[in-house]
Amino acid sequence: MVPQCHHIMPDNHQCGSPALRGQDYCYYHRPGRQPRTRTPRTRYPGLDLETLPNIDNPKAIQQTLSTVIQALAANTISLYQAQTMIYALQLASNLS
Repeated sequence: MVPQCHHIMPDNHQCGSPALRGQDYCYYHRPGRQPRTRTPRTRYPGLDLETLPNIDNPKAIQQTLSTVIQALAANTISLYQAQTMIYALQLASNLS
């Protein structure tokens, strides 16, 4: 039989995860475990949205696309953010 974690949850039931070998707690509840810290990020730290041109003509769309690619290459925006912005630029280029 596998020993279970001895941690008691706030609603008074036992954790139920298997305990680490030779210990009383699971990986998550073991004493001294430090939670993972994340570095805070702003939404678009590499793009100044105030200076982006209005994407109403092909030249402005090209300039904005260049800015997005540079921000992606500099790792100041996420891949998801870049994909979303490039898709919006694609839609704008189809309309102009």
